[in-house]
Amino acid sequence: MPDYRLYFLGRDGHIQQAADIEAASDEAALEVAQQMADGRPMELWQRAFRLAVIPGWSEAEKSEPTGALAAPTRSH
Repeated sequence: MPDYRLYFLGRDGHIQQAADIEAASDEAALEVAQQMADGRPMELWQRAFRLAVIPGWSEAEKSEPTGALAAPTRSH
């Protein structure tokens, strides 16, 4: 089972918090990451591969997370 790490980013782009995710696939890890969204931008990684960028709230919409996911990218 691949291990994933979800990084929560601050407004300055620096990591504020990290969470480990255990999931059977990239898609399952993305689903878990979406459920963990709290409004901050996030990045989902599996080892050295960034799988997704999950944008946070824009300045104009601080009360609702965007929930949009970037397409997974993986280059070997």
